[in-house]
Amino acid sequence: DDATCLKAHIGTYTVPHPLRVSLVPPLSTTGTRSAFGLHHPVLMTLLCPSSVWKEYFDDSVQTCQKLQGGEIVMTDNDLPLFLWSGDTPGCNIDDENEYEDLFWGYYLER
Repeated sequence: DDATCLKAHIGTYTVPHPLRVSLVPPLSTTGTRSAFGLHHPVLMTLLCPSSVWKEYFDDSVQTCQKLQGGEIVMTDNDLPLFLWSGDTPGCNIDDENEYEDLFWGYYLER
């Protein structure tokens, strides 16, 4: 019932090719969660809401700051980018058919 043991393996699941590349920066396994979620650059890309994907790819730093500061509100209607295909989650979203590659993300295949 305790998922703490999974924390050490998150890096394996977050990168598209774990045998070639590891998660940078690595996640701390010491108990602190201050660098997880929206505060980690790779995890932020995975968790970025689909409603702001264009803004995120135009200026990821500013979009991250807005998400962390609450200027952009994540709702239950926002799907995270890790659900879309591509080595960079959400990079294959099509303007005209946004849901075309939905549920084809590498994260889901594992």
